[in-house]
Amino acid sequence: MRSPSNRCRLLVGFCSWKKPDYLKKCYEAVLEGLDPDKDKVCVVLNDGDEESCDFLVDNKVNFVRVSDNEGPLAIDYLKPFVEKSEYFLNTNDDMYLSNNYADDLIRVIDKYYPTTASVRMVERTAPDLNYVAETTINSILEILKEDFVVKCEGYRDTGPVLRVGYNHPICVKSLDFIKVGGYSGLWRPGFESGYARDDAFPMMLKNIVSSDYNFIVSDNSFCYHDISVSMNRLPPHIKSKSNQDSLVRDFGMNSSGIKRLIKYGSIVT
Repeated sequence: MRSPSNRCRLLVGFCSWKKPDYLKKCYEAVLEGLDPDKDKVCVVLNDGDEESCDFLVDNKVNFVRVSDNEGPLAIDYLKPFVEKSEYFLNTNDDMYLSNNYADDLIRVIDKYYPTTASVRMVERTAPDLNYVAETTINSILEILKEDFVVKCEGYRDTGPVLRVGYNHPICVKSLDFIKVGGYSGLWRPGFESGYARDDAFPMMLKNIVSSDYNFIVSDNSFCYHDISVSMNRLPPHIKSKSNQDSLVRDFGMNSSGIKRLIKYGSIVT
C-alpha cells in the first residue's frame, strides 16, 4: 500500500475482484472526469490478481491488496487516503461514469449540504446489451441517453433503462464518511455480504452527522452499470443474504422503510 500524500479535492475509490478488464474500463472512465491536479484514484483489490496489480502499478495508482475477497465493505481499507481528501466517491468496478461527474457531484454537495450526491444510472436488462466491450464509455452513455433509453425508476423486460440511481456510486464529504465509520460502519456485523449497506450508510449519516442529511441524485451526470457483475460471482450462501434483519436490528426498519424516510428518488438538475 502506498502512503497518502497531500490532501486532494476528490478521491474516487472502488473495489475490484479479479476482473482486470473491468478494472481497466472503470479506471479509464473515472480518470476522464478528474482534474489530475486536484483529484486522485485509489483501488482495493479483493483477492488481488497479478494482472490487476501490474496495471495499477504501471499507472501509478494507489491501491490496497487484500488476500481474500471481502466484498464492497473492503472500500474502508482506503480510510487513510480518504482522510487526505475533501470529498470521497465510492463506486464499483462495474460502473462506468460519464466524464462530467466530478465537478457535478461536488457542485451538488456544496449547494445542498448536508447531502450526498449520486448520479443517474443506465442499466441493461437484457444479456445481449453489454456495449462496454464494443465502444467507449461516453459513447455508450450518449447512445443510450439520446436514442432509446426509457426514463423510469424501475426495470423493463428488455432494453437499457435510465434509473434514478440509489446511493451508489455515492459522493460524500470525506469527514462525514470518517465520522460514521466508513461504508461498513466500523465493520458492523450482519452485513458481511455487502447487501443493504446502500441503505445503512445513508441512515448512519442521518443518525450520526445530521438528521437533516439529504440524499440527492443529479440529473446531469450518469454511469453505466453492468448489473451485479461482481456480486453474481459470490457463492450462493452469501448471495442469498439480503441482510434485512440487520437493517431492522440497527435502524428499526427494512430497505423499503429507509427509502421512504430518506425520500429516495430526489433528483436535481
